[in-house]
Amino acid sequence: MSMTRTAALLQFGLLASTYASPSQQIHSRSSKIEWGPCTIESPLNIECGNITVPRDYSQRLPNSTVEIELLKVPAVKGSSKRSILLNFGGPGLPARSNLAERAEIYQAITGGEHDLIAFDPRGTASALTFSCYANATERASANAILNQLGSGNSSNAQLGKTWAWASNFADTCSENASDEGSLISTAFVARDMMQIVDALDEDGLLRYWGFSYGTALGATVSAMFPDKVDKVVLDGVLNPTEYYGSLDIEAWADTDGTFSEFFKECVKSPELCPLAQHSDSAAALEETIYNKLEELKFRPIPAGGAVIDSTLLQSVIRPSLYRPGRWTLLGGALHSLLSGDYMDFYSYAAAILADGGEAHNGGVATDAPFGIHCSDKNFRRDNLDYFLPELHKQWDQSKVLGDFTTFLASSCAQWDIEPKERYEGGFCGIKTRKPLLVVGNTFDPATSIKSAFNISAGFEDSVVLTQDGYGLSTALRLHFPGHPEILQGRNATGTRNCV
Repeated sequence: MSMTRTAALLQFGLLASTYASPSQQIHSRSSKIEWGPCTIESPLNIECGNITVPRDYSQRLPNSTVEIELLKVPAVKGSSKRSILLNFGGPGLPARSNLAERAEIYQAITGGEHDLIAFDPRGTASALTFSCYANATERASANAILNQLGSGNSSNAQLGKTWAWASNFADTCSENASDEGSLISTAFVARDMMQIVDALDEDGLLRYWGFSYGTALGATVSAMFPDKVDKVVLDGVLNPTEYYGSLDIEAWADTDGTFSEFFKECVKSPELCPLAQHSDSAAALEETIYNKLEELKFRPIPAGGAVIDSTLLQSVIRPSLYRPGRWTLLGGALHSLLSGDYMDFYSYAAAILADGGEAHNGGVATDAPFGIHCSDKNFRRDNLDYFLPELHKQWDQSKVLGDFTTFLASSCAQWDIEPKERYEGGFCGIKTRKPLLVVGNTFDPATSIKSAFNISAGFEDSVVLTQDGYGLSTALRLHFPGHPEILQGRNATGTRNCV
């Protein structure tokens, strides 16, 4: 529900209800974490440590454990007022290095009075590393093929090829990584989080800030352990019901709108956006780029020993929309493309992709995003014809990027690895210990504000805080004990449907 008083926003906390497996609640005391020096560089003082957790929570065997690596940024303003766990999304993004690199930013945002802790979840780093290939040679051979796959609708024949190669990829993962893949579900990561909370020996309650996929993790851990959560912020929300039960359709609901806003901002500031040289009309520029995307599907441009096709252009557009700070680069790239300066386009593309570009297929250095995401999903299809209705919903959701993750969706639909535990408790009708704070941007290209309202509908007394801006998640001034400076956005009203 919506809350009108600013002070009410400061009382956020706790998520969810309904247990995945109530009989498996964790009550045993974890060993205390021993913190020591880190080999990771950071602008602030940091400490590293490990925690030993059960390898398989569904069948706890003696000496069957796994080490989870943690990184802590101690409070910078006196003694810590307890710890905040963070997850930066993915799934599978390197949490420890991300926090270390941005330690100053996150300490400033959270007020400097808390220890900040990130851990590399199962399937990533050295904890049950999920890899579908036996060695680097096999990976390189597979990537040589998978990196050439276009987005799902990049040609009339592409979808069938993508579906077939996704089937091969899913089979390879099942053959080489079934054991690890069954143990890296979000439900198990949620249990790891509560082991960490217990080992911190504070008050036994979870304080958490999750971004993108981290919001699905946050919703899950809170639903599984409603009485153990103190303060939880979900920032840039994935619809958790879709995350587990279907394709991620709602995530793309604001992608095209964000793309349109880019063109509007471009013509407002032509000195920062070379693309504006081609027209002073945002609508005309947008139509030109959509036409270019369609043209590149069937007439790729050979240049510099490579090929510029529609998928490459999407690969440049997607990460640019995530961060408005990249919009100047995107404007330069699109200007170079329209001007026929293809080597200049490559230079812009390289700068954008080096700063956070994401692969659209299996040709990546780590398979963790597939292992976690696909094992979590209970949406399976063994026939392309049965898969098409849902896939077309995703394609129709976004004209510019709806087909970009078709390989991921096709892989998950044909996934053979079943997790030892999958959260299936739902996200509706949940009474929480404290209100949930849900945060989003009005123009978010990957985690639509609609998902924030929909998850809020399932959590009683929850609050949606909207920031009127662009990009993936927010730059929220979150002062955990509760300071009025929290608001950089506005308490939002909107349609809430628990789905």
